[in-house]
Amino acid sequence: MNSDNIQVGNKVQRASLLVVATFLASPYAHNYDMAALSLLLVPFLLQTARDSGGQISYSIIAAAWLIPLLCMPLAVLGLPITPLLLIGLLGAIWKNYDTGLKRPC
Repeated sequence: MNSDNIQVGNKVQRASLLVVATFLASPYAHNYDMAALSLLLVPFLLQTARDSGGQISYSIIAAAWLIPLLCMPLAVLGLPITPLLLIGLLGAIWKNYDTGLKRPC
């Protein structure tokens, strides 16, 4: 594979994938740690709002944006859905991830 065919992917997407994967892998992540994730999700909310077919992705990203506010009250109510939202968010970001690979004609 020629290195000229590979470009660096979007830095915000790469950072978002890393942050979400870190929260899924770490047992010590708390809701106040997820503020960085909320900041990284703003560009995705704007992008999926412009896309016509991204209603499910938009819903997942919007719900994940509210995780820092809602994860503690939901856990108290017996609804610990934060890991499920993070898995869905990881899938939504991965689906939209641009690897920068040039496809042959």
